[in-house]
Amino acid sequence: MKVEDDSGCLNGLRKWAQKTVDSYQLQRALVLRLSSRAANACDPNLLKVESDNGEMPSSSASVQAMSYDSG
Repeated sequence: MKVEDDSGCLNGLRKWAQKTVDSYQLQRALVLRLSSRAANACDPNLLKVESDNGEMPSSSASVQAMSYDSG
């Protein structure tokens, strides 16, 4: 009985450890992505969207263009 109890406890600890590692990796990826976007926010041309003919497009076209660029 004791061996089974120890095995179950070890499995539980392994699952907890894996969840902790996964959580850390997700948080790290988020920090890297946010840091990258924050660095880009300093670029004055970041939100400037122009159409192919050099004119400023309508606001709905700007929103649509920006939503595709964010991917």
